[in-house]
Formats: sequence, structure tokens, C-alpha cells
Amino acid sequence: IRFAAEMARRRDPAVLLAAGPQRSQLAEALEHPDRRVRFAALEAVMNIAPQETFAGASAVPKLLWEFAAAAGTPQALAASSRTNQASAWAAQLRALGYDGIPAPTGREALLAALDSPRRALMVIDSDIADPRLREVLYQLRGRRLTKQLPVAIFSSLPNLAQSQSLATGDPYLLAIARPQREGDFAAVVKELEELNPATTDEQTRSEWATKSL
Repeated sequence: IRFAAEMARRRDPAVLLAAGPQRSQLAEALEHPDRRVRFAALEAVMNIAPQETFAGASAVPKLLWEFAAAAGTPQALAASSRTNQASAWAAQLRALGYDGIPAPTGREALLAALDSPRRALMVIDSDIADPRLREVLYQLRGRRLTKQLPVAIFSSLPNLAQSQSLATGDPYLLAIARPQREGDFAAVVKELEELNPATTDEQTRSEWATKSL
């Protein structure tokens, strides 16, 4: 981030060029999984205002839209094949200050996560289907936009050991039994918020949106 800020100050278009078809380090940073790094790189490109294209330039308009559309209430997804459960979890997320979105299938959860620039976290039932949990997590972690998305698996007891094995080695994934007691849900959301220190607050996202516009 400090490197990008220095490149923004110097406004030298040469930092966007690299030998051959490779992308420069600054252009590579436009697709970094950390949102703060992505914006720092984008802001540097905006300050440099290059008059010629460069390897990786196609990421710029996508990022401008991503940040311009990210202002507003952060979005949290609640995925469960049981519609009433997904709706109940989404309502609890709204009570905690999120725009809670229920998703009745794994596919709809994936589409919502990938489509929304306001995504902040997800809770998902271990019994999700179409596709099942393992495939949903694989798809999430394989995409830049959701690689660091904090996710909590709310597991049925028969699936708890398997859910916990999926969370091994993933610093942005929790696997716990479905919350039952009052206050359990809020405690899990708080833990999710602490998993990714790169998550930005609403004021910062509004400032980024203004600059991108």
C-alpha cells in the first residue's frame, strides 16, 4: 500500500510497464485479494493517468465499478436449503446492521457473493445443496473477490467433524454447530468480523466510491 502511494505521488507511467507481456507489480496489485491493496493500486493508476494502455489495464474499469458500487450497508449472506432457516438467519444479520440476504441453494449463494461489491461475510448450512458445501467453498476460495471472505459453517451434528476438517488451514473459515442459544449467532458474527482485518468500514468504502466515480 505504501509502495502504491509512492507511485501515485510520482505519477510516472513507466511503473505500469514491464518487459514483454508480463504485468508490472503495480498492475498485479490491481487483482490482489486484499481490497485495501486493490484500491491503493487503482488510486495510483488514476493519479498517473496513463495515456497508453498497459498489460493488466483491463482490470481498471472493473475495479472502478467494484469500488463505485461498494458504498452503503455491508451485505451478509445466509445460505440454507431450508428456506425458513435462511430467512431467519438473514433477519438476525439485519438486526446486527447488515443487509442480510437469504440464499436457498449453494448456487444462489455463490452468485450473490460474486455479484455484490458490498459482500462482507457469509453463514452457510453444512447441509446446503445445489451444489453441496465442499463445492461452494472451493468456488469461493478460487475467486479473487471471495478468497478472503469470512465464512461460518453452521453444521448439523452428524456433519460437524467433516465441516471442521474443511476449516483446517483456511484462516477465513469457521465451522461450528448450528447456534441454538440466544446470543450465539451474534457472537459468531463478531468472530467472523475479526477474521479479516482487511475488511473496510462503511465510511472508507463511501470515500473509495466517491473517488472511483
